[in-house]
Amino acid sequence: MASERKWLSVSQVFTANGTINGVISVASASNFKVKARVIIQSSTQNQAAFEVKNIPNKNTIEVGPIGKDIDERSDVSMYIVADLARITQLKQKRPAIGPGEIDRAVYEEEPIVARRVFPVDEYGDGYTTDNPFPVEATVETTGVVNPHIINFPMPLANIEYAITLPVTAKRYILKFRNSSKSFLSYIPGQTAVNFLTLSCGAVYIEDGLSLSAPLNIYLNNTKAGDIAEIVYWT
Repeated sequence: MASERKWLSVSQVFTANGTINGVISVASASNFKVKARVIIQSSTQNQAAFEVKNIPNKNTIEVGPIGKDIDERSDVSMYIVADLARITQLKQKRPAIGPGEIDRAVYEEEPIVARRVFPVDEYGDGYTTDNPFPVEATVETTGVVNPHIINFPMPLANIEYAITLPVTAKRYILKFRNSSKSFLSYIPGQTAVNFLTLSCGAVYIEDGLSLSAPLNIYLNNTKAGDIAEIVYWT
């Protein structure tokens, strides 16, 4: 696309007075590019053209004389905030970069020895814990909280017992303290007919509950004197 061969037009007012070392402070240096030509002006100074030499961070642009060494800087101390100083990068053609320079620009030095492929933000900074990758997400704030523990005694073997969880329960975990073989059903009288077998040491988890009434759990155990341990969250 033709627009990809040109830099965007962008303009920012100074947030601090210019310096004799070509340092300009702005709210955002986004879309300003090194080697781009810029115009600086204010209410008391005529506009002058400079070249961007460095963008050390998202709020700073360093400028110098056009076409000169990348380390040269220009005095811009006459442009001050009180005079509404502004820096403008007009839409312009990107400079040509030779194949050898491209290879050099994307090459990571020793000891890595690789082409750089890591993502960066709009200011060219890599993503870190201090500069995290932006992510949009919908977060459910009314999640699972408030754990409750039930220790339910089952003194007799091969007898069905019922445990009731409240309608507010969102998740529960079930295990047996003495690791006996057990049977679970959600219908009374079914723990010996139509059931889920919980082997010794098994942990049963039920998540994402959306109850319209209290939940009854029916348990049957092959060992007398066991205890059903339940943790549920609301």
